[in-house]
Amino acid sequence: MTNLSLLSPAERRVLDEAALGLTVREIAERLVLTPATVKTHLAHIYSKLEVRGRVDLLARLRQDRRDPSAGEGLPGGPRRRLPWMMRTLQTLLVLLIVALFAGTLLTVATRPTSATLEDVQRMLDRGSVTALRLEGSTLHATTDSGSYEVLGVHSDQIRPRAMERSVAYSEVEAPGIESPLLILWSLTPYMVMAVLVGFILALIRRHTAGPRLATAT
Repeated sequence: MTNLSLLSPAERRVLDEAALGLTVREIAERLVLTPATVKTHLAHIYSKLEVRGRVDLLARLRQDRRDPSAGEGLPGGPRRRLPWMMRTLQTLLVLLIVALFAGTLLTVATRPTSATLEDVQRMLDRGSVTALRLEGSTLHATTDSGSYEVLGVHSDQIRPRAMERSVAYSEVEAPGIESPLLILWSLTPYMVMAVLVGFILALIRRHTAGPRLATAT
């Protein structure tokens, strides 16, 4: 077991940074020291802990962390519990994934069922159609059992039958060039959730990542 009590407070701070895999220059910048001072502290650490260099030091620290008798004060120790913020982010991540999955299922479930013009005409004859809307060449039929969509329909193919059956009928122009924008807008909530999921995963990964191996001294 590595006896960290042999180290001075300044050496402990350098050790904490070195355990993260930082280079001498990075440690110096973070602790506001000169690179020469950092090298001196590292030399003292290697001597007091009886290790040959940075790789040997990190290997010793990993071995101590695997030892149940080792304390939790080791730098970069993986046995530390995640702080409340990380636990909250993990919970939020699960909720976002569930919401994304539920939204996808809802979108699929509410999408109109494809049908043929003959199917709609038969439903008209049975009196199960409550409304018809022709959007460009796409016919949307609302019935007692759900919504149906028929492609490639002309007004003269369905309007006379609708008037004959006294079914609410309307015609609107096709969205045209705005349609892709409307589709993109409808997907915006899912894209935002996907970005949040990626951001939370990056935070959790950064927090839980162990020390990197570094050969710089």
